[in-house]
Amino acid sequence: MSERTAFINAILDNPTDDTARLVFADWLEERGERERAEFIRLQIEADKSPTSEHHRNALRARTTGVEAVHGATWRAAVGIDQRRGVYERGFLTKLEFLSTLFPILAEALLTVEPVTVTIHLVGQHEDDSAVTLEEIDEFASDPYLRAVTKISSQGGFGRERFVRLMKSPYLINLREIDIFQEPLGADGIEAVVNAPASFKLESLTLNEALQDDSGDEGRAVELLATSPRFASLKALGLMFNELTDESIRVLLASKTLPRTMRIELEDNAYDEEEFAESLAARFGVESDGDSGDE
Repeated sequence: MSERTAFINAILDNPTDDTARLVFADWLEERGERERAEFIRLQIEADKSPTSEHHRNALRARTTGVEAVHGATWRAAVGIDQRRGVYERGFLTKLEFLSTLFPILAEALLTVEPVTVTIHLVGQHEDDSAVTLEEIDEFASDPYLRAVTKISSQGGFGRERFVRLMKSPYLINLREIDIFQEPLGADGIEAVVNAPASFKLESLTLNEALQDDSGDEGRAVELLATSPRFASLKALGLMFNELTDESIRVLLASKTLPRTMRIELEDNAYDEEEFAESLAARFGVESDGDSGDE
């Protein structure tokens, strides 16, 4: 393992710790990458500075200037164009890749800098051949998944593929799951609950995703309401799931879901009028509930 790779791994293993980032900046400067090192330090200082707003704005202006001059070169070094990704605390974030392409591109990205990425889950390759379960198992064993902070699916990935992917021990930095029209059911939620990676979810969107093959969302809701895995959520989306009054009662009775969590409940089957006040009181914010009942 090269020194550079060791620094990158240290940052991915401790993404909230600025010390590893600053040590890497020193290492880069010693090897002639002075502007890159300066940029990392400036962004970190701007992010954590307790000083005046004027000082923070001045730091951000300096980082913008450095990026304007060097950003295209830095992006080219990891093989992406200058319109992709956002620099945060010194390194690229919010890069987006299809799940079929990320394994091919990951090494080129993550041997240069500790980028973080969103993976869009797809069930087919570009030639329309199906992604096999064996391919998902291999994907789940890829250490580069430590760079993934968000996974999303707009349908077509499938419950079994999702369950197998969640068995990866490398999804340690996963913060967001965004699922739409993917019938994960209770098995999918249970896979998140039992995932071996020690990630802390901040956002979980399961729109039209809770019902299993029998059309019952009850067990999935029970898992959401009782598992400590979801105690760190800031946002929970449960639209288009045919949630009943009983499901809402289970959510309201939860001892683990945060009171400050934002919950979205549009287009479900529960009695909106009956539960509006209790939802607002339980979660500390006004629910976006719209059950669709007339």
